[in-house]
Amino acid sequence: MPSFHLPHFNDIAILRSIEPNRFRTFLLRFDNYLRSQGFSIPESAVFTDTHLQRLIGIFNAHDGSTPADMIEALFHISEVSNDQEMEDLLLVASKTSIELPEGDLTPADLDEQFESLAIDDSVTR
Repeated sequence: MPSFHLPHFNDIAILRSIEPNRFRTFLLRFDNYLRSQGFSIPESAVFTDTHLQRLIGIFNAHDGSTPADMIEALFHISEVSNDQEMEDLLLVASKTSIELPEGDLTPADLDEQFESLAIDDSVTR
């Protein structure tokens, strides 16, 4: 399988910057796969360094069993995790009246919000 580099998913500090409940919701989409890799998503959305190190290993050890939608989501989040893309996403949200969560948002938080809207929209069609 072709490999790719996910720089934003190699750093515990970056993963820690994602709002924990939002991060947990993101991971739940891939619960079966993560369990098959020996990772259980914490019930309380409290991620220890051990959890995050394990996830970094899973995110970067893609093989034939890695779900394509997980690779796509990680790649997309990694691509928008910079200031310019953050501004672009905020502009899109403003122009389309997308409600954003309160508080400080990282690019990964914002992208996850867009991802969840896309999933919700596809389910209702």
